[in-house]
Amino acid sequence: MWIFVGVTIGALLWSFATLPFLGWLASTTIFLAIVVAVLTALVSFVKVPANRYLQVTWSFFLSPRPKPGHFIVPQWHQGIWAKIFGPGWRWIWFVRLFGRRQLREFTEIKPDTYGLIEALDGEVPPPERRQVVSSKEEITYETITDGQEFLKRGGEKGYQLVILYPGIHIINRELFRVGLDQKVVEIAPGKVGVIIASVGEDPTEDDLIPVGHNVHGQAISILKPEIKEEKRGIRSEILLPGKHLVNRQAYRVEIVDVTPTRVVLDGRTETTLGGNRITLGAPEVTTKDGFSFPMNGEVVIQVQPVNAPKVIAFGGTLAEFIQDIVVPYIDDISKTTVSERPLAEFFGERKKIRDFIEIAIRTALEGPDEARSALSPEQLSTEEAKKDAEEAIAHGRRLDVREYYPIKVNTFRILQLNFETLGGPVQQFVQVRTREATANQEVATVQAETKVAEERVKLAEQQATADEQPNLIRAQFQAKAAEPLEKSITIIKKSLAGTPVEALTPFVPSLIQLVDAVSDRIRGVGSTTTPK
Repeated sequence: MWIFVGVTIGALLWSFATLPFLGWLASTTIFLAIVVAVLTALVSFVKVPANRYLQVTWSFFLSPRPKPGHFIVPQWHQGIWAKIFGPGWRWIWFVRLFGRRQLREFTEIKPDTYGLIEALDGEVPPPERRQVVSSKEEITYETITDGQEFLKRGGEKGYQLVILYPGIHIINRELFRVGLDQKVVEIAPGKVGVIIASVGEDPTEDDLIPVGHNVHGQAISILKPEIKEEKRGIRSEILLPGKHLVNRQAYRVEIVDVTPTRVVLDGRTETTLGGNRITLGAPEVTTKDGFSFPMNGEVVIQVQPVNAPKVIAFGGTLAEFIQDIVVPYIDDISKTTVSERPLAEFFGERKKIRDFIEIAIRTALEGPDEARSALSPEQLSTEEAKKDAEEAIAHGRRLDVREYYPIKVNTFRILQLNFETLGGPVQQFVQVRTREATANQEVATVQAETKVAEERVKLAEQQATADEQPNLIRAQFQAKAAEPLEKSITIIKKSLAGTPVEALTPFVPSLIQLVDAVSDRIRGVGSTTTPK
């Protein structure tokens, strides 16, 4: 104010001094011009501090009013200006007369976060895109920091695709609401991120790579890598381990574990999803001879990083993919494989059964070529092993597989089957099998003792010189050799006592064979030729 007064007085004195030379009209005009210039400068110059920006609300009654439904206006319109002014001396015509001035703080984005921008004014998006992030190509970071340019380019209300990176930003906080402390996407080692875009236009067939069909028979696909403009769908590129600034309002990032994942089928009903271990219920299998029990197993699968988008396209998440696609194949193959074999094979040929199921699972999920290439040297060592492998491949191909899946089956194994806790017929079977093994061991011992007795009879006969002596010795040793037979029969009776008849039926032939073998051995002692 004092500057204005001083300049006015100075101009007045100058006018009087120049009056004799210029005349009244010229002197008055110069005086008024100086006064107006000084006054204009005083009401138009504004100094903005170094750490602030200036927000102007214009109120000159002759200026255009805001459009209906809007409160942010271009410069020189009544209302809150979209344009803001950064630090320094700023010339804004008559801003001190017709403008309400507010100094605002800069927007600071902390490290490891980003700023989510929401436009509070602008064009109203079409109904089909409401509540969806605006992805107009015309809207860039430069237009966000220049609100007037944002309105000029048709910026829309709502969340914006552009985000604010860590640092200091000068942005109109009346036009834009900034969501602070938005966490970056952090991907740990051994994992990758798959980007699912919910913004942009719907892709055409030329924009997509066919992947296959989901469990409902629907064709699924992912975006081609060369698609750079905004399109909805699953992107082909992946996010590698590290920190990534991703607009989570526009993109969903699904983390996929690319290390081996253990799918454990342990007979429980609950489901545990987390880490690189997924626990599910074991399939209920029935053997060829009618025994039923849950077959505990474990399959180890792995997703190659390049195939992670395809896995997400199939299942939505890795856990859902395993639950909806992988496990049903394991169940089907396990049930059909076991149904073709008696329970007794689980005691002597478990590895063979395990290899068969593993090859069949790999065939169903990866394809026969991958299954053949993964065969171990042991599985190719003999013609019989090769035949078994081809049968397993044929078993896996029998399933109605429309396409093979983007995973790798590392191993499959049958977990320890605790038959003792199962009860019923299976437990009876195990008891009979255990007793049979005990009887076999005892009979083997008896056979060894009988052989020793036989050798002693031969030795005695060779040493006898009289005709009656060998006969006497033979009779003695026959009686001696009969004792092991009686002992073995007693052991077998004792071991199988209390077992239901129907449970013994499968083992009667083998037990009779063992007893006959011992009897034949003992009878053979009596037919020994008398030495001369």
